[in-house]
Amino acid sequence: CKQIKSVEKNGWKMNYVLTSSDGLRISEVYYRNKLIINNAKLVDWHVSYSGTDGFGYSDAVGCPEFSQAAVVAVSEPKISELVQDGKTTGFVLEQMYQSEQWPRPCNYNYIQRYEFYNDGRFSVSAASLGRGCGNNGTYRPVTRICFANEKNNFSEWSAEQPGWQQWNTEQWRLQNSQTNYNAEGYQYKIADATGTGFYMMPG
Repeated sequence: CKQIKSVEKNGWKMNYVLTSSDGLRISEVYYRNKLIINNAKLVDWHVSYSGTDGFGYSDAVGCPEFSQAAVVAVSEPKISELVQDGKTTGFVLEQMYQSEQWPRPCNYNYIQRYEFYNDGRFSVSAASLGRGCGNNGTYRPVTRICFANEKNNFSEWSAEQPGWQQWNTEQWRLQNSQTNYNAEGYQYKIADATGTGFYMMPG
């Protein structure tokens, strides 16, 4: 906990640390010697057990010092090969969290996962593996990704206009059956002043 480690693999180089309440945080992420991510982390889990009454709670994950609500890391971060169709396409940085009394009811089991591909793509994901307090919960991990470079622009694909429509003010979207994607399946893109950046495909 709170010990910064580093990994250099398949063209990627970064630091990572298991925080007290923001999960596994990566920082200073380089791909082929180009800084692309300042840092990324799992800020919180928002869990709702009612769509109308608003009943729910928030969970933190990591190595807690003060919070009873934190779900604790149960092992060291794990690095493994990312294999698809029998070929190594990158590597995985993964962290598991469990409540002390899991798998008893109202105890939780979370996983946080970063995937780094040899071609420069990356994926940030998190999942609840159960059991929780019921079978009607909605689990929303709150992930923060701070991209490198200044003056980044954020755009959303529009089928009506059509094309990429830049956001000029902060907004939010709930992905649903009406969500628009471009032909490659991307919903967003982020790019700096030179047009360099990433397309985003939500999970």
